[in-house]
Amino acid sequence: MIQSVDGRILYVNSAWRERLGYSEEEVAKLNLFDIIHPDCKEKVSARWKQVMSGEKVGQLKAELITKQGNKIWVEGNANCKFVEGIAVANRGIFRDITKRMQAEEALRQSEANLAEAQKIAHVGSWIFDVVTKTMSWSDEMFRIYGMYPRLSAPTYAEQLQHVHYQDRKKWEKKFNKAIADGEAYELDFRIVRPDGSIRHINGRGECICNEAGVVQRILGTAIDITERKQMNAALRYQKLQTERLLHNILPARIAERLKKAQSAIAESFNDVTVMFADIVGFTEISARISPTELVELLNLIFSKFDRLSELHGLEKIKTIGDAYMVVGGLPVPHSDHAEAIAKMALDMQEGLSEFNAENDEALQIRIGINSGPVVAGVIGTKKFIYDLWGDTVNTASRMESHGIPGTIQVTASTYELLRDKYQFTARGPINIKGKGEMTTYLLTGQLSEAVQSDR
Repeated sequence: MIQSVDGRILYVNSAWRERLGYSEEEVAKLNLFDIIHPDCKEKVSARWKQVMSGEKVGQLKAELITKQGNKIWVEGNANCKFVEGIAVANRGIFRDITKRMQAEEALRQSEANLAEAQKIAHVGSWIFDVVTKTMSWSDEMFRIYGMYPRLSAPTYAEQLQHVHYQDRKKWEKKFNKAIADGEAYELDFRIVRPDGSIRHINGRGECICNEAGVVQRILGTAIDITERKQMNAALRYQKLQTERLLHNILPARIAERLKKAQSAIAESFNDVTVMFADIVGFTEISARISPTELVELLNLIFSKFDRLSELHGLEKIKTIGDAYMVVGGLPVPHSDHAEAIAKMALDMQEGLSEFNAENDEALQIRIGINSGPVVAGVIGTKKFIYDLWGDTVNTASRMESHGIPGTIQVTASTYELLRDKYQFTARGPINIKGKGEMTTYLLTGQLSEAVQSDR
């Protein structure tokens, strides 16, 4: 293309005439600036003046308008011809770079869309060049790591300087193994940002190898999973609290069965020992103190009993007003159920004496004990409770209600299980409501090892 000093087109080869869509006659009537896109005119005008003044300029890139109104991109060099120091024409060789410019624009748009998508999805991306040890980060990657984007990509060493990895050895081991094996990897790790905040990160990477199988680059992503980790931790804590509450209400084995959606649980146990304890004169006590004080008093006493039941490996069943019910030998059967109950009963008397001394009270308890078979389980669909049924339970309750304040009354069946290790006083036959005449005994203490060995 040749133009006059005022920009009139003097010559355009046939290839460019066809590209621009003008005939030879039409070209002769055109000025260069007639076909320059308005967005490029200022830049082209400035370069034109440089060329016409004799300056050497680099390649010129401009957007032209064809006769049909289409836009095309051209790139090339121009130089001015001088005659006796006077500029007479401008000559240029240009090539069509429209497809390249469209591809570059599409790439820029794609990268912009990817960056926006990463921002929305909170996914950072990076490329690590194994040869040059440089890392290229996306803007979202910098945001996740709490760092400001820099003009140059951080090197691997610089990255480690700016971000403190709490699990660095684990991270580096897996990262280096991925490079050595050419494999993909994924792991969770923690970082400490420059502001001191700790974030949990999920990192993934994939190796790009050359034809010889040598890793050249690693492409990776990073996702901030701190909130997810915190939520999972909160859920685990809530689950633990729920299970702890459930296990406080039900035996662990029964709780596990209920979690498996069993609607009703019932088991028979042939040999257990049941104990009921009742505070003597509770009605009179409740009349002289406030409800709050009454509940606090019961809580102090029953908390002592709870610790004793745990100490002796027994299962607390429930409290009914001022009555306390505990059993030995279930839900996991054990042969020393009667002895464990006897030890707890004696400890309960001692514990109540300590409570009286500490709180200036004169409380007494009646305790009733019986041994035999029971049915145990959970019924219903709301407010679950692990409970016992059977004549053994009823008789143990009668032992308490027909007992003497401050004593431990047991049936003959319990006496037979404990007679070789514990002291008893025979109370003799007494009339028990609903049972008739029964022989009962009062448990008074434990025999010494020497006496036990003589029996």
